[in-house]
Parts: sequence; C-alpha cells; structure tokens
Amino acid sequence: MNILNAKIEQKDNFNVPYYAVSANKLVATLGSLKKEVNCDICVVGGGFTGLSAALELSLKGYSVVLLEKDAIASSASGRNGGQLQRGFPKSTDELVSRYGFADAKLMHDISIKGIELIKQRIEEHDIKCALRPGQLTAAFDSKQMKALDADRLGWQKFGYSDMQMLDAGEVHDMVSAKPYVGGLFDPTGGHFHPLNYALGLARAAQQAGCQIFEHSPASAINTGDSPFVVTEQGLVRCKFIILAGAIKLQGSESMAARS
Repeated sequence: MNILNAKIEQKDNFNVPYYAVSANKLVATLGSLKKEVNCDICVVGGGFTGLSAALELSLKGYSVVLLEKDAIASSASGRNGGQLQRGFPKSTDELVSRYGFADAKLMHDISIKGIELIKQRIEEHDIKCALRPGQLTAAFDSKQMKALDADRLGWQKFGYSDMQMLDAGEVHDMVSAKPYVGGLFDPTGGHFHPLNYALGLARAAQQAGCQIFEHSPASAINTGDSPFVVTEQGLVRCKFIILAGAIKLQGSESMAARS
C-alpha cells in the first residue's frame, strides 16, 4: 500500500494519525534483536528521549544500542501536536511562587534551549520535518488577553523580551479567523512534523554508529555491576543503561529516563 492509498483508505479512521500516513521513508532498522550484543550504553525506548540520548552519545564516540518495543516513535513522540512551545502549563508567576525565582528561571531557560536544540539538530542533520517558525496563542476575550500579557511580562522578568502582544487585526492576518480579540506571538516557537523529526533523529543516530532494534521489548533489566538487558530473543550487555519512556518491569512502571 503506498502513502496516497493509505491516506484515502484511512481518512475516517481516527486511530490512524495523519503523521503516520505522511511520514518520510521509514528508517531501515536492524529489526528485532535475536542475538547477544555488547556496547557501552543500552538505551531502552525509541521516542524523543531515547533517540536524543542515542544520538548525542553516539556522536561522542560511545557504542550505543537502542531497543524499542514497537516501532520508532510509534507512541506519543510520533503522534503529538507538533507544537514547539516555550514554558510550561503553569504560568510564570505560579512557578516562581512554587519553586522560587532562580529555579523557575532555570526551568524556563531549559525550555528555550530545548527548542534551540531541536532547530539545531534539524539543520545539522538535514531533517525534513516541515518546520515552520513562530507560535501564536490567540485570545477570545479581554480576560484571556490579560492572562497572555501577564505571561509575556513574566518572561520579561526572566530576561526574554521577544514575545509580542497582537491586536485582533494582526491575529486575523495570521490565521484568518474573526472570533479572536488578539493574541500573544512567540517567534521562538514553531510547529513541525513530530514523527518525521523522530525518524530524522534515528537516521542521524544510525549514521553516528548507533544500532537500533525495533519490536524488542525489554523483559528484564540488570543494573548491577555487569548491566544487561534481556529481550524475548536477545541480550544486550553494556556498561550503562538508560531507560527512556514508560518501562514496565515486574508490575512496576517508570516514566523517567534513568541510568
């Protein structure tokens, strides 16, 4: 089935995301792991976190094996909204109140650097992921406009003065929608095709020497003096293990990347 036919046949199936049927040529991985391999670092999880770790470590000269239980970026990393947006769901003032100014500023600095890193990788590795710069948050009423302006002022306190408040006419010029009374424009943000970005990370990691095995869920992990990861038909012996994503082992679940 080619991509065009997939789009036509799946248009009414909401379980098949647009990104999946508009993906670039899929990465040719090593299939499922069916042997014993040795490496410096084993990464478990083929989403943004695992792929990013695998790429960075491979570029630094480490031998890396990445295990993905399904296909690369087949879960949230490959089917999210593709929004590159600074900050967090909580407002700047709320985060300052909870964590203090210094820690809140650090968190916001990291969110900006995350966007910058994504753009840098797209350029350096020539990742075709339909990146479009700029992010607009539109407001329906004056109350929402006030909240957006408060967010802009909060970012100014952290040293960022690049966000712009827009009136109704300026928003209409961008989105051709009349209900909005204005909005907040972030030139640092943007939108991209998340699955194609993830596939680009995977290709770049492979080019740097990473071995990627799909359909190879980890069934057991030993984090002792001689770490190893067991799959259904294979084994990875390594020096370090990175768990990147939702890992279920012996009835427990970890959502954090750990080493």
